Amino acid sequence: MSDEKHVCCICKGIFFGYGNNPEPVESEGRCCDDCNNSHVIATRLGMLGIIPTDAEIEEMEQQILDDEKQLGEAHGV
Repeated sequence: MSDEKHVCCICKGIFFGYGNNPEPVESEGRCCDDCNNSHVIATRLGMLGIIPTDAEIEEMEQQILDDEKQLGEAHGV
């Protein structure tokens, strides 16, 4: 393990070691293990259709709100 200090290209925090490839979240630099685990891997899996991306989750949440609103209007609520 490298003892060199680096700045994460995603969260801008300090990390030690080699870091991780941040693609597709960032195109340059290295990211820390936390950002790799919470952002990069999730984004990659989402791109494969294995888990929804943040944008897809937001879209689904908005669709649920819209559906609930339409149901309420249809029932006079």
